[in-house]
Amino acid sequence: MPEENRILTYYTAKSPKGPWKYQGVIMDEEGASNNHHSIVEFKGKWVLFYHRWLETKSECGEKQRKTCAENLYFNEDGTIQKITRTDLGVGNTFK
Repeated sequence: MPEENRILTYYTAKSPKGPWKYQGVIMDEEGASNNHHSIVEFKGKWVLFYHRWLETKSECGEKQRKTCAENLYFNEDGTIQKITRTDLGVGNTFK
């Protein structure tokens, strides 16, 4: 699988139709596998939801996915800060 399908990158535009400007990597790849994600604003904070692959296999022999969430932060210019996967995820952010 091409590396660009395994990292999370983003583009911005002033219009939904573009022109689009590449802004960089949000999250590096992990384990040479794909990554599906979404970004959501919840209770005034931004969260990146994504999945990781577990080392164990399911009963049918397939790798299992684990749903994860990390806090997402913006720089003063509106660009997104790079995110590192953690075991804690959003932790107690929403208590």
